[in-house]
Amino acid sequence: MYSVSHRIVIVGDCNGTLKPPRKYNKHDFLLQAFVHEMNLQSHRSEESTFFHHSGMSTSQIDYILHNATIAFLSDYKIHDQCHSNTSSHVPVSAKMNVKLKPTNKAIKSGYISKFKTQWKDIDSELYHNHISNELSQHNIESHSIEESINFLCNCLKKAATVAVPSKIIKLKRSTIQGISNHSYAAQNK
Repeated sequence: MYSVSHRIVIVGDCNGTLKPPRKYNKHDFLLQAFVHEMNLQSHRSEESTFFHHSGMSTSQIDYILHNATIAFLSDYKIHDQCHSNTSSHVPVSAKMNVKLKPTNKAIKSGYISKFKTQWKDIDSELYHNHISNELSQHNIESHSIEESINFLCNCLKKAATVAVPSKIIKLKRSTIQGISNHSYAAQNK
């Protein structure tokens, strides 16, 4: 249903091969039927992506599938085995050539972060100058006590923001609402 209106990319261990099916493996038949039904494509290669730990068998079961009719993926690569990869699978990667319309939406304020003010690293001169400058522009006597207290608190906060460094001590991930034109690399495993 989305195959007409959307670009589909499926990346991962498919537990079946797109090579001629093995008679004993139903996953091969299911994967090939799914790829045919959804009009998906994959880079054709003879290289294996799965290596049994016993060394007795190999297969190609890791894919980057897509429904694009144009050159959507480039630099498709089945990586070599290496000693630092303890998986029985090797990585499969490709570069996705995507052009997106830029949006003006910013990062959603989904960040939950805690900061620690580094008072030991204060720029005292900048701190005092900022407070003096703010106080010279505000006549405390012409405002109520509550307004003056709020002003002084804000003045101290602004001065600290300007003159005292802080470091993040806790940060949680945010979600992005809009993104701009980039090429993305799709990598499997």
